[in-house]
Amino acid sequence: MKKIIFLIYLILFTSKILNSLDTNSLKYMPMHVGDYWVYNGHASSFSGGSNWIDVLSIQFCRYVNNHIYYYFTTTNNNGYPFKGYYRVDSLTGSLYKYDSTGSCNYYHNEILSDSLAAINGDSIKNCNTSIYKCTSVTNLLIFGDSTIKKSFYYYFSYIPYTHTGSKNFIRMYGFSYYSSSSTGGGSAGSYSLTLKGCKINGIVYGDTSTVGINKIGNIIPDNFSLSQNYPNPFNPSTSIKYQIADSKFVRLVVYDILGKEVATLVNEKLQPGEYEVQFPNVQLANVQLPSGVYFYSLFADGERMDTKKMLMIK
Repeated sequence: MKKIIFLIYLILFTSKILNSLDTNSLKYMPMHVGDYWVYNGHASSFSGGSNWIDVLSIQFCRYVNNHIYYYFTTTNNNGYPFKGYYRVDSLTGSLYKYDSTGSCNYYHNEILSDSLAAINGDSIKNCNTSIYKCTSVTNLLIFGDSTIKKSFYYYFSYIPYTHTGSKNFIRMYGFSYYSSSSTGGGSAGSYSLTLKGCKINGIVYGDTSTVGINKIGNIIPDNFSLSQNYPNPFNPSTSIKYQIADSKFVRLVVYDILGKEVATLVNEKLQPGEYEVQFPNVQLANVQLPSGVYFYSLFADGERMDTKKMLMIK
């Protein structure tokens, strides 16, 4: 009788551990079709440096080998930080990339990207790197939320190059930071991405503006206004102007005919003035928008100021 009770207890205890792992690990890289993350990018080398805004987005999902994979793409198209089909395993807490070639002998048609269940000091068996380990698990305040950040360090080399870098994942917000430094062959350089905003499961956090917001002139307007886009109808892009009378947190959002949000063109605090942005923006660089009617709305400190209609014709 005692053995039976012990077995029941063991099963319940194991189930509790697995459920806890599932809950926590999945939160470090949430995945829904339509999610996107916006990063400040920076690169430097002997010849100079550059800055840009990069967007990581989930375009669709597929069911392969009894698993659901989400397709990630980036506007820079170089594969950093993600490009391809990914999933988080609910039992192991590992983030896998689908690999149809079976290039990694450790896993079947997959490559281990990160172990989101790792704790400080854990090493990861990764086919692409010789050293990959979790270096810290710390508390973090971001987007007004108190959460947890996991940091990873990696190292690999091939003659004559050596690469070192780090990655961060934040609970509830996903991939937040990437850095890489390379030396060898008479050269050296670095590359980094830092999260500035994201949209997860329909909710926007932080600053997700992805295009340059052009301020037109220095005249302070008397009121808030939203102009009709020009040209209209348009193909492939159009310009939208708006005026801000006071310093406000401004959002300019585009919706489709069904009221679904298509893009957030502006999402930040602005000073009084007249501004101009383009649609489609960088966030939609890899998305084929259908012809039809779209609406765009101007918000100031959460209050809707105006809405206008535009037409895309292909």
